[in-house]
Amino acid sequence: MKRQYAACRDGTGADKTATCPEELVRKVIEIAEEKKAHNVVALDVRELTILTDYFVIASADNETAIRSLSNSIIERLRQVGIKKPWHVEGTAAGRWVVLDYADAVVHIFHDNTRMFYDLEGLWGDAPRFAG
Repeated sequence: MKRQYAACRDGTGADKTATCPEELVRKVIEIAEEKKAHNVVALDVRELTILTDYFVIASADNETAIRSLSNSIIERLRQVGIKKPWHVEGTAAGRWVVLDYADAVVHIFHDNTRMFYDLEGLWGDAPRFAG
């Protein structure tokens, strides 16, 4: 059963990043674009899997940029009240980092690795997040 996010619809205009998955996705996209990530895409997978609500997929040129982006996302989300991700994977190799925030899973790829795994193709039935 999916959780209901009344805080997403309360109309107060307050920062809802910590309580609303859509705001979490918007914030991750904003951070990724500020850090010059390539081809930032968010997929709404709520109707396709129970694992998460959204995938955010981004690319960077090299391992240093991938680590920097993942660290920036973790730190900036912490500043708006989101604790560290439930799980982080891939920071040692730096070719594909996964940040699992439960409601959204962030994938940060090296360009070539992203093309190889083609998550957008694998989850091709998922609508793009129009946030």
